[in-house]
Amino acid sequence: MSDENLEIKKQGFYSAGGTVQKADGTFDPIKGQMSPEGQIRHSDHANVFYQLPSKGNGHNIMFLPGYGQSRVSYMSTPDGRPGFSDIFLKKGYGVYLIDQPRRGEAGQSSVPMTLSAQPDDLNWFTQFRLGLWPKFMKNAQFPTDDPRYRRN
Repeated sequence: MSDENLEIKKQGFYSAGGTVQKADGTFDPIKGQMSPEGQIRHSDHANVFYQLPSKGNGHNIMFLPGYGQSRVSYMSTPDGRPGFSDIFLKKGYGVYLIDQPRRGEAGQSSVPMTLSAQPDDLNWFTQFRLGLWPKFMKNAQFPTDDPRYRRN
């Protein structure tokens, strides 16, 4: 891939869907800023970041991450190389990177959630098909000798 700069015609964010909740009572902006009375919460929406290239080919790609990821997965690699979104932008595709409800930039939830602190990084090594821990797949293009990936 060439090292030429990306030329972006337009970029931005928008939200889609979601829920609006209003708590009973009256909001007091002076004395009750942290009180729930009368508060409103916008939640359970998707958040979309988009970029349209200056010289587009008329086609767009939507990136919808799964399995607990956010759109950042498509924006770069752990070692700083361009991610899929930049690669496709340089080829003239408009890109739409989605954070699903309750993930990433769409993190507001209308229902209680639990975040786990359980160690699980080695699971992701296999999930992302890098190999079976601690062995990388043969001919892996991931930087296998980088000490940042061997912190255990």
